[in-house]
Order: sequence, then structure tokens, then C-alpha cells
Amino acid sequence: MRKNRFKLLLVSAMLVAGMTACGKKDDKKEDTTTATATETTVDPTTEATSNDTATETTTEASTSDTQTTQSGINTGGNGISTSGFNIGNSGNISNNGLTMNNIGDINNGLNQGGGDITVNDEICKAYLVTLKQHSDVINAYTFQYENARDSELVPADGVPHPIAFSDVNGSGVRDLLYIYSDKANTARLSIFSFMDSDAYQIYDEYIDVQAGGASSYCLFKVKGNDNLFIYRSYGDQNWTNSISELSFKTYPFTKVHEYDLNFYYDETTGNNEILYKIDDKDVTQNEFLIATSDIYDNITEVLLYNGYLDDNELIAAAKETGLNCLSYENACAMLETGGASQNGNFVDPDGNNNNDPDTGNNGNGIEALEDIPTLYFSSGAGGWATVLEIDEEGTFDGVYYDSNMGETGDGYPNGTVYICEFSGQFTDIKKVSDYEYTMRMQSFTPFYDAGQEWIADDVRYVAAAPYGLETDTTTVYTLYLPGADTSKMSEDFLSWVGAPLAVGVDEIPNPFPYYGLYNPTSGTGFWGDDGE
Repeated sequence: MRKNRFKLLLVSAMLVAGMTACGKKDDKKEDTTTATATETTVDPTTEATSNDTATETTTEASTSDTQTTQSGINTGGNGISTSGFNIGNSGNISNNGLTMNNIGDINNGLNQGGGDITVNDEICKAYLVTLKQHSDVINAYTFQYENARDSELVPADGVPHPIAFSDVNGSGVRDLLYIYSDKANTARLSIFSFMDSDAYQIYDEYIDVQAGGASSYCLFKVKGNDNLFIYRSYGDQNWTNSISELSFKTYPFTKVHEYDLNFYYDETTGNNEILYKIDDKDVTQNEFLIATSDIYDNITEVLLYNGYLDDNELIAAAKETGLNCLSYENACAMLETGGASQNGNFVDPDGNNNNDPDTGNNGNGIEALEDIPTLYFSSGAGGWATVLEIDEEGTFDGVYYDSNMGETGDGYPNGTVYICEFSGQFTDIKKVSDYEYTMRMQSFTPFYDAGQEWIADDVRYVAAAPYGLETDTTTVYTLYLPGADTSKMSEDFLSWVGAPLAVGVDEIPNPFPYYGLYNPTSGTGFWGDDGE
């Protein structure tokens, strides 16, 4: 990928690192990054109708000779197999390889926004106490993906991901949502909100059933809407697909709207009848499609879901927006570390409930990223550096380079260079202030296999992990623009900025005169000067 650009980056790295320096870098902190390619995925979820008894129901879609497709609503024949509402062009959605393989837990909605964090943050502590109090029933929910229909949405770690964080009541604080099982083969959705220094339960209803009828659910959020949307698909020969819109601005909650698509099978005639309802009133197919397509077209967050999910629109939305679901272990770990990154207090700083990120998008890219110069991470004293270039879409290219001229051998008298050329994508770019943005690394692709070696021009090259970057999908980086408040930046970040400039932390001007990229996981920082 654009090898000529990498050559320029490598030359730039060599200039910054000081190619003449010999020996291994002893000025750099322990490097724990790994160079594995990662991709993010997605998550859908929905609400459940209460039903204490899970009925062993029929079948997976049996298609008959007379399979009908009506304006994007896919119906089967006898036994009626549906794939949700499937509105619009969802039938043309192809599997594009966006799987959860090798990415572990992802956190698309939690680690966003601004605000300093501490391990003792009261919101994190309250949610952590809640999860630990209910750990037995949360961990008893083991059948979330047992009957997965779309393997692209199944986590590769092989464990349930029953927990999500999202603001569902418009308070500006992200709420805790989790699925738990207190009875065999059934599961409930529970939602807790933070109020008056404690976590309070605001919802608790059945959501999932392990039965032959292949019950499906998905929870999601819609742009510009504080409410929670819950999709469910359930039944046997008679089948219902529903979307419930719930408001939690009143206690316990208010069902704002309900959209039901009901399939009825007449055993005598073998015919299918489809009825459309909005708020329990009969509507035409066209009215129904217009109302629900407006919902599907504006999905911004896909939260919790189960393995039976087969609604193509929700699957596509999950692939596009990323999944917010977490395993129990990772959710607790994030809370124990103050939210895992920049938003430990779970406050949505721009007040838009994470539904409409203020990215400054100018139509062709993200305005804040348009003029970012080349960013460098270096001590200014060793023969190493990491160089990064980010374009206005959040796509990045880079090279890590570490020259060790004294590390020689047969065929490489000029030394050894540890190197990583890579590309990737930053996503979830959120505006915290006019001079500060946060973003998450959605993907990272090294160009060489770990440990790969080759000799060229009497130099041995060894593929290595880049220093200064985390190659996971949970770390949320902070991008600083010239004009940012230096007094609010971490000392670790400022020390890395000051090192190649040969100045102390207290000598860096306020406001910040450079571009900077801060990695909170390793406490490292890149800098760039547009006046170069």
C-alpha cells in the first residue's frame, strides 16, 4: 500500500531517530504492544416480551416453492422463516469479512468523550458493584451465541458478551445494560442508571429464550433520539417481528412506539397472511415500511444481541457502527480502571448521548484531521522512532524503526534494524473541545509477519511491533490541536513531547503550540509541528 509513501516515512523516521546512534534503546519504556492485525465488528439488540415459559417451538426457516418477497420484507413459505424486516436493499448485503476474529472485546460507546478519570470514579464504582452483585446470573447466560446464524457477529473469544454501556435516558451519563439468566433456558434484560451517587435499576424484562423457535433480539440506538430501541423476532408457524421504542425519562419506562410485523400461516390453505401494526393499529405495508426504514436508516449504536439475529439491516448496521457489547471479565476490568480510558466518568461531554458525534465532518472527511502534519514518537536520543501520518478520513500509515548498528553478523556487517511498516484506521472520532478530539483504532495491519527477517544492503531487518501504539480496538487516543490547554495534559505525554525537542515539561508553552497524539494505555505521545 503506497510503498513510496512508506519510503518517505522511513527516511523521516531515520532523521528523527538519529541513524548514527548505536546500540539498543535504553531510554524507552517497556514495549508491550503486539503487531497483530485487528478489525472491529458489530452488535445489535432488542427488547423482549415477558413470558415465563420457554416453549419448544419449531424450526429454522423452511422455504417453500412459493417464497414471497414484498418490498424488502422477506418471508418464507410453510413454517414461515423470516429474516426480520429486511427493508430496503438489505437483500444485497454481502458478507464482507468483518468478523470478530482476533479482536477480543471491543468498546465502541464506552471509551468516548472527555474528562479526566480516576480509579475511584463513583459511577464506575457503582456499576462495578452492581455487576459483581449479579455475577452469578450474568455468567449463567451462556447461550447467547449457541445458535448463531451470522458467524460474522460471533466473538472469537468464545464467551458471551452480555454487557453494554449507553445513555438510554438522555441524562448525559451512560447507563449499564446487561443480560442475565436466573432460570434455565431464559434470560432477562436489566438496565441500571446512575442517580444520587448510586446505581438504580430502571428496567428488567425477559429478552431471550433458548428454544427451537429461534427467538432473536437486538438493542440499538437511533440518531438524535434518547430512547432505546429493542428488536425481537419470535414465534413458530405464526411469527412476529417487532421493534419497541422505550423512553426512560419516566419511571419505570414508557413504550413510545411499537412496530409489529405479524406472519400468519393458514394450514388449511397453505397461504401466508402478513399484518402490519404501528402502536397496535393496523397500517398499510407502505406506511409500515416508511416508518421502520426511518429507524433503520439512522442507527448509530448496536448494543446487545443474540446469535439468532437474522435481520439484515441490523447486521449491516452492526458491521458499520461497531458492536458495543462486552464480556463480563472485560466490563469489570474497564470499570476497575476508571472506564479504561478517557471517559471513566461515563459522561457524554457534548450532550448528544453519543448518538450524533460532533466530528466536524465537512462532507469529504473530518475537518480536524485535514491538516495534521507528520507525527513523531521518539526520545530524541536513540536510533529509533515511530512516524505516523493520518489523513482526513482517519486512515493512517506509519513506520516504526529501531537501528542497532552494533548488532552485526554474517551477511549484515552494517547492523540490524527492527522495523514495522503498517496501516490502519482510526474511528469513533469525537470532539471534546475546539482543540481536543478522541478516537479509537478500529484496525491495525502490519506489513510483515512478527519475527520475519531478511537482509538487504548488508543490513538485517527484523519485523517488530511499533512502539507508542496499541494494536487493539479498546484504547482511545486523544488528539491535541495547536491551542489546547497544556495544563490539562498528562505529564507522561508532555515528557515524550519535550524529549525530541530537548525541553522540559515546564518549558512547553501554554497554549500547546503543536499537534499531539496521546496513548493513555502506555502513557506515550506523538508530536507534530505544522511549521516544519
